[in-house]
Amino acid sequence: MAMDFWAQHSILFVIGLILWPRIILLYFGHIPSLSLPPIFGFIFVPRLLLVGFLTPQYWGTNPFLIAICWILAVVIDVFALISKTGMSIKMAQEHFKTVQGRLS
Repeated sequence: MAMDFWAQHSILFVIGLILWPRIILLYFGHIPSLSLPPIFGFIFVPRLLLVGFLTPQYWGTNPFLIAICWILAVVIDVFALISKTGMSIKMAQEHFKTVQGRLS
């Protein structure tokens, strides 16, 4: 059943979805099952998990809003994963140089 997003939520809720997705999921929503995909989504890509939950409910009434949410979720979560991975690579390189210096 399609619902109107703005009839149910305010702009503060949308800002909360972007800034604190895990808190919003725990406080306002729920993880529908305790299978591995939702748990991994909650841990690694919470915005994509939220948009995945919101799409079936609100696509019928607000496709533009859902499209914007998908774009934001992909950009923010993928950038966060890349930046976390980049930091670990830099740390590994520094550690490798330190070990290499001790061996020579």
